[in-house]
Amino acid sequence: MSDQIGIIDKLVSKYDKTPAIKILLQFIPIGSAFNTWLQHQANKIKSDRLKVFFEELASGKQTLSEEVIKQEDFLHAFFCTTNAAINTRRKEKIKLFAKLLNNSFNPELHVKNDEYEELLSILDGLSLREFKVLHQLKLYEDLHPIQDGQDTLKNAEKYWDLFKNSATNEFDIPKESFNAFMSRTERSGLYLRITGYFDNTKNMGRTTPLLDRLIKLIELSK
Repeated sequence: MSDQIGIIDKLVSKYDKTPAIKILLQFIPIGSAFNTWLQHQANKIKSDRLKVFFEELASGKQTLSEEVIKQEDFLHAFFCTTNAAINTRRKEKIKLFAKLLNNSFNPELHVKNDEYEELLSILDGLSLREFKVLHQLKLYEDLHPIQDGQDTLKNAEKYWDLFKNSATNEFDIPKESFNAFMSRTERSGLYLRITGYFDNTKNMGRTTPLLDRLIKLIELSK
């Protein structure tokens, strides 16, 4: 306890000329109360996130029967998904996890265990903003389907500037950082840059069938 008091005293002294920091330091309890306070905060965060998760799961289109939830495959998916949800700050993304779990056990969609783990990992590894940008790109692609004999680059040229302007404005992405932003999403396998063309100076790309699959499982409207 004396060590903790010493640490706080040193910090107060260090930030003596920064009133806001000094006030914040006074909020931190000392000794066993500090551990209790931390645990309380952690439990509250977990509780709030689980509430969002279960509310979305309960409102899902797929009814989860007792027979389904007792299966080892479901329980494994459930524990993996709730863990991802607990570690996610954005409520909207927590809801996506719940939708993925709910719909993946619809027998008509034929989601195998390995595929579920892969899709969960992909969704978990993307920021909500990255996912929304890819979804927006998919909307533009659907509005401009590739015609017979048309190559992918020429097709992308029809809408790329519109997509870029829309994405940078709506999702607050600096235009000079947009290419790097899109390149980072390639790690997910949901998006690939169009290669094999010397004139692809705008670094245009396309979404992959994997994004189609993920969108279907989380019920995002196209």
